[in-house]
Amino acid sequence: MKATLYERQIPLETPFITALRRVDAVDDIVLKLEVDGEVGYGSASPTKAITNDDRERIIRETLKLLPIVKAEVENKTSLLSIDKALKNYTNSVSSRYMIMTALYDLFGNIERCSVIDYFSFSFKAQLESDITISLDTPDKMKSDALKAVKKGYKFLKLKVGGNWKLDVERLLNIQEVLKKDTQLRLDANQAWSDKEAIKIINDLEKYHLNIDLIEQPTPASDFSALKRVKENTPFPIMADESVFNLEDALRLIETKSADIINIKLAKCGGFYEALKIAESAKQEGLSCMIGCMMEGPIGMVAASQFAASQDVITRYDLDCPMLYKKQIGEYSTKFNNNLITVIPAFGLGINSPDLSKEDIICTM
Repeated sequence: MKATLYERQIPLETPFITALRRVDAVDDIVLKLEVDGEVGYGSASPTKAITNDDRERIIRETLKLLPIVKAEVENKTSLLSIDKALKNYTNSVSSRYMIMTALYDLFGNIERCSVIDYFSFSFKAQLESDITISLDTPDKMKSDALKAVKKGYKFLKLKVGGNWKLDVERLLNIQEVLKKDTQLRLDANQAWSDKEAIKIINDLEKYHLNIDLIEQPTPASDFSALKRVKENTPFPIMADESVFNLEDALRLIETKSADIINIKLAKCGGFYEALKIAESAKQEGLSCMIGCMMEGPIGMVAASQFAASQDVITRYDLDCPMLYKKQIGEYSTKFNNNLITVIPAFGLGINSPDLSKEDIICTM
């Protein structure tokens, strides 16, 4: 098995701005695996503040794991067994996610099946994504929201949790350009205490906003606070940073602390952990969203295909490809504004990842 690591910068059309950071380009690290003429691709992006994985750690841990992966592939070990083995060798969810995505793509190409076939016998052919409106002045956010609505977006995601008075001004400005069926998803990124969240969220009712959900209003580790918010506010509460893995999901379900779980492949380490979270949520009657980091197109294709295979996933936050300055590569999965069309093909359906020799970090 031959492995090649690449790294490239994918410029964004406009900067992506939240209360915590500004992103002008996606740092996209890509792994290419080759076996007997068949190829598989995976990718990861540094998200140190969330996963503790910076660029150096992703590369270092991936290089450490590749000899183990090579031996397992040569021994014809199953994908599930390889995934379980990697969890024993690294705490880097980004490295595991990138390697396992490449392996699923590789095995799909070898076995002449879609990655979707590993998780389901049926799939959703089309997904409808929201789009995040970056933090800016109320007037600029109003203008960005209007552009999104004109492109067909029915769900707008807004970051809140800084200056609440300014947040309200932004929301009311944006409301002026929304259609009747446009819904808002408000992401507080752990900004509030439970008392603050309960007061703020209940105050929202008087503005008659069409709110679909409130995401992670309280600190990730405080499930009790999240539960109090859920029990004392009128809108669905979604857990994001509170759920990294199956253990977190089971705790959330047991404590009845949220209505919705946001699953991100890059957050939980890849397909298998995501599948277990989705199955557990479905068994207990919770719904899920599929989300993403600021990441490259291969990861977005993987997330879209996984979401298409799971009926418990009913909300989609997969707007990253629409934020790129230009589309990167050719894939069977198509991103067109709010609509994602999933067309199964061998592996992930990566026709051309648009990588160059100049992007190569190393080859093993």
